[in-house]
Amino acid sequence: GIPLRIFRKIIHDQKWRVISEICCFSMTNYLTRITESLTHQPLYSYKPYVLFDKIVSFLLRRNITYHRKSLFSTCAPGHVFYVLMKIDPP
Repeated sequence: GIPLRIFRKIIHDQKWRVISEICCFSMTNYLTRITESLTHQPLYSYKPYVLFDKIVSFLLRRNITYHRKSLFSTCAPGHVFYVLMKIDPP
């Protein structure tokens, strides 16, 4: 895991423009293992869960830390997805 601050700097330094940056909750992997055994479908295929994940990740976005030392710090987005566009030189 690259700390988000450093990741953003790398993107900027490489002359990419961020079209979209989406953080998502880290509990999805754990919960998917449980729900797939019951429903035989991945958790992220359920729109209500994806909406829940989006809301929780938005509310806890300031809680992102590289070293998670407390129980509260583990309740934070754990993944980030980008849509990038290369900036053409003039």
